[in-house]
Amino acid sequence: MSGKDTIHYTTNGPHGALLSLCRTPHVMRAIFLRSPAMASETHNLIEVVEFVKANSLSPFAEIVGRWVWLTFPDKPSADVRGQIKDFGFRWIQKRGRWAHNCGHYSMGSVHDPRNTYGAIPVDEIQTERLVGAA
Repeated sequence: MSGKDTIHYTTNGPHGALLSLCRTPHVMRAIFLRSPAMASETHNLIEVVEFVKANSLSPFAEIVGRWVWLTFPDKPSADVRGQIKDFGFRWIQKRGRWAHNCGHYSMGSVHDPRNTYGAIPVDEIQTERLVGAA
């Protein structure tokens, strides 16, 4: 197989997402494509911020770019973990925090996105200011 080959296959990943592996001479990357089932379960930035505020998670939340991150001082209870998982937050081992992509998928970054986008505490945000950002 040459370095320019592209390999495509489907998998029964989360929410039936399609996985496409693209191999180039210097890069191997995985791209998750949204399926119709996945699109219906995605929350936008406004919905995620409202969820965070409604569940008293604001002190732990910040907006980084178009994502919402939750950073707890200690491991949250099983109930809280279940609640945020069910809403779409995922544990990001590399960052040591929970994150919700608000429908904006990313391949990841070796750099801290807060250095690029900054971080705004959710406590300081009024939902009506986010209308254009969702």
